[in-house]
Amino acid sequence: MKNILLKLICVFTLALGLNTSTKAQLVYIPDPAFRNYLNFNFSSCMVGDSIDSTCPQF
Repeated sequence: MKNILLKLICVFTLALGLNTSTKAQLVYIPDPAFRNYLNFNFSSCMVGDSIDSTCPQF
């Protein structure tokens, strides 16, 4: 029983460790004028109506 519990703990720890990789953080921009400004100045960071907050261009 201890062996199974130890294996489960290891699997969950590994899964949590793999899940913390860097992911894009998209933030919706509701204001059309501000969205146009961002599209013009930071077009590579825009994804539709959202901006990627992890974009290195900031």
